[in-house]
Formats: sequence, structure tokens, C-alpha cells
Amino acid sequence: MPLAAWQRDLWDRVVLRTVASVNSAAVLASHWPVVVLFCWLWFHRLVVHRGFSDLLDLRHGTSPFTTWAVVIETVTVATVCLVAGWVPLHPYVLPVIIAGNVLIGMACVVGYSARRTLGKHFSIHLTTGGEHELVTAGIYGHVRHPVYTGDLLFHLAVPLMTCTYEALLFAPIYFLLIRQRMITEEKMLSAQYPDYAAYMKRTARLIPGVY
Repeated sequence: MPLAAWQRDLWDRVVLRTVASVNSAAVLASHWPVVVLFCWLWFHRLVVHRGFSDLLDLRHGTSPFTTWAVVIETVTVATVCLVAGWVPLHPYVLPVIIAGNVLIGMACVVGYSARRTLGKHFSIHLTTGGEHELVTAGIYGHVRHPVYTGDLLFHLAVPLMTCTYEALLFAPIYFLLIRQRMITEEKMLSAQYPDYAAYMKRTARLIPGVY
């Protein structure tokens, strides 16, 4: 079925020109913070979360609403910052972008350390029992929920990397979501492991000496 004249014009003006601009090295160079952020996002997904295996985890647990709310919210903040950074909404400020890169580097280190320590016990779902065991080694000797610590750093870093300051509002939204998850998880673990109460007294939830 042939395209109408206005459809061909829309295709030429919007789709083809957009593709051409994205393929332009000059355009990519002028939007280098977005390119860097895109690379960091893939690195974070592949190294910290080991690809998409966590999203394909078929195990079931409690609090499924917050589980997928956190996933959707995280994807949203990344998408908003990529799109808004490409426009961009605000001029790029190098010190701010550097700060964002440092924070996302910290997020990757913390997240990778937590995932590696948990090993096979990691799941995006809140589950206990079976082969689960209480992990208190490594980073878990200082923080009870280091995966969330890394993801909170991620939420602070991503907006700064493209100077999309409005997206910093996602950080408190994420905190409210994971706060309820942490409370639920700690109740589950306290019921499963008698020594969890003592573990809670000597560790922080997210940040040692802060919370």
C-alpha cells in the first residue's frame, strides 16, 4: 500500500533525519555525556546484574508489586536522562558530569561486590528457605542491603551524568520503594534466622554511620 504524501514527508523529516543525525560522528561527539551514560548503563547491566538473568528469575516471593515497581522506576530514570540529555534540557557542566561518573563507578563497585558475595542466593524477589542461607561476609559485614545502596548511588549518578537535574526526584521515590522492601525483607529474615537480630545491631541498612 503506497504512502500518502504527508506520510512520506513525515518519514523523510523525522525518521530519516533522526537516524542520519545519530549516525553522525559530530553529533555523537557533541552529545558525548549521553554516549558515556549509555555505555555505563550497559556495563552496569552486564557486570553488576549479569545481563538480564535477574529479570528472567522465575522464582516467586513476597512483595511482587515493589519488585516490579523498582524495576520499572529504574528503567524510567535511565530513559528520561538519556532522552533529556540528548536534547539537552540544561547545558553540560563538566564538574557535574564528572561527579556523576564517579558516583556510577561507585555504584558498580558496590553492586558487583554485593552480587558476587551473594552468589546463587541473589534474587530480585524476596524469598527465604530452601537453599538460602544468611550471608554476613564481605560487604554484608557492614551493610545489610548493599544491592540497594549501589542502586541508590545509581539513581543519584545518572541524572548528573547528563545534567538532567529534574531526574534527581527519582532518588527519593526509589528510596521510599526500597525502604518498604527492606522492612519486609528484615522481618522475613528475622523469622527465618534466630541470629539475624544480632546481625542487625552491628550493621547499617544502607550507609554505615548514616542509615
